[in-house]
Amino acid sequence: MIDSQRIYELEYEGSTHPVRILADPYIYPEPIDGYYYCYVNSFALDQTKNNRGCQAMFRSSDCLHWEPYRLAMCTPGIDRGETSQVWEKDGKWYLYFGACVVDPDSKDDFATVWYSNFVYCADSFQGPFRPMDRSKLTVNTDRKYYIFKRVVSSGGRELGCFFSGNDGLLGPYEMKYTGEGIDLLPIHSEKGESL
Repeated sequence: MIDSQRIYELEYEGSTHPVRILADPYIYPEPIDGYYYCYVNSFALDQTKNNRGCQAMFRSSDCLHWEPYRLAMCTPGIDRGETSQVWEKDGKWYLYFGACVVDPDSKDDFATVWYSNFVYCADSFQGPFRPMDRSKLTVNTDRKYYIFKRVVSSGGRELGCFFSGNDGLLGPYEMKYTGEGIDLLPIHSEKGESL
């Protein structure tokens, strides 16, 4: 069991951090080296507000009993990395998260000032995931959008959608990898065309 009341000591790039679990577990759907891996929105408690956002990793051989593994990401400039998703593309690994920044003077840990969407990149599924030149996911719209999910269509195209509050979903957008980031392109399809 992953315990939100426990403080976990997790390693990241040669340093150990005390970590508290917040929410939003994401389980990579295929085993790697005999384990399933779970990425969880967490705080690195030895970091200040707006620099403590991290992704804790746990692993399990049966998806019932989880053991602490390491930190996949610990990045300055954000307070939370929400609703992550991890995938591999052409030998690189990508970590999506919704980033939140809070009012550092508030006693409320969740006094969000702004939020946005980011994808970081790594050479391994376990990180360290780092920003690309253009890690922020953006689309041309007047609607507010937050929380992105990537899907692969039955036609093999990589597509992404955002949650847009009471307006529902925004997208789908086709994902194009540029080496500097991911571009999201509007899809124009003919009637009956398979995505």
